Amino acid sequence: MAYLMKEPQGNEMNITMDGRASTVDRQDLSTLAELVYALDYLLLKDERRISSITSDGSDYFDSASLNTHLDVLNKLEFVTAVIPHIAKRAVIHLQAEDVSSEIHELGESSFRMYAERTNADYVKISAENAVFQIANLLLQYDRLFILESGLLIKIDCPDLFILTPRDKVALCSSGTASDIIPGIFSRLHRSIFFENAVTVSGKSDLRQLVKTNLNHFGVPICVLPETFNSPDWQHSENAHIINYQNIEDENKLDLIKEAWPIFKEAKRSFKTAEYFLVNHPSGGDTLAPYVPQLTPLHYLIEDLESKESYPELTFLPMIINHGRKRNAVPIGDAVLSLPIVKELGLRIYLPQDFAGDLLCYLIEDDIKVTRKLTSATKVEAI
Repeated sequence: MAYLMKEPQGNEMNITMDGRASTVDRQDLSTLAELVYALDYLLLKDERRISSITSDGSDYFDSASLNTHLDVLNKLEFVTAVIPHIAKRAVIHLQAEDVSSEIHELGESSFRMYAERTNADYVKISAENAVFQIANLLLQYDRLFILESGLLIKIDCPDLFILTPRDKVALCSSGTASDIIPGIFSRLHRSIFFENAVTVSGKSDLRQLVKTNLNHFGVPICVLPETFNSPDWQHSENAHIINYQNIEDENKLDLIKEAWPIFKEAKRSFKTAEYFLVNHPSGGDTLAPYVPQLTPLHYLIEDLESKESYPELTFLPMIINHGRKRNAVPIGDAVLSLPIVKELGLRIYLPQDFAGDLLCYLIEDDIKVTRKLTSATKVEAI
């Protein structure tokens, strides 16, 4: 996205970025929102983002101003800030008027529990003016998980805020934005919630607006499996989020009431697959289940004489867990495992983040390293 130019060209405009003068070619850009989206993507590699916009002394860093056409702006001054290491998150509960209050309440119980588990705020909004509200919330929060009544989240649902790469939108779709709820959005994507000409009966239609703008901006999508939006409520043991919205109204409430006490039970064992982040939240393309055949560590240590079964298997001491320390990488575990890895001829998995890069630089040359896991990777793990 080469929007920043060293020399003025054609349809350029002058801007100031953190006090430094520059120019932007606005040939393919029409609104300030589009320009901010392009600049934020350019800044992402430096872990920075736009934090303030002024023009002729007026503040333009709000939802209404970001719809301003660039043709009427003479000079823009941008200020950037470091992207926070710990993202401010919110679980957004979208409530439609045609849904019963009891279904709203059950959804609220489910979503509040998930928000508490993932260190997120719970925010309730009306579907009536959802576009405007979400656009504003993405100026207050770094990550949003948008849900609506008629969905239930099971207690074993992993932290999608972590598993979704920061530069991508997470949707349950074939990659073509078939629906946006449930969906994970970052502050980076706030421009796709700014209203253009997409309206239904004079009101902004949230789904159609976002689908149109996802395509318009070319936003990369992280595809979530159907287990995160499963309509198969009769066989929900393999799902994380169950969707009851297409069930006949007279049965829906009873089914949700029956399921919720089971889904929220922490001691209940479900058959859902483990999901994990192969890369740091700033990388990765899709979220998929990974179910390796595991051998407990003490068996591995006790069986040092049977070396022939271990060469070229990848040892996984640095899998990110999904508990309270959801972003913790146990680098000490990786260091302690190095003698085992070397002795057995294993490979060691080192994720593509700072900790993994550091260990990769420090370890001996004769220890083989796996930097990215795929469904074909053969592993041994704790």
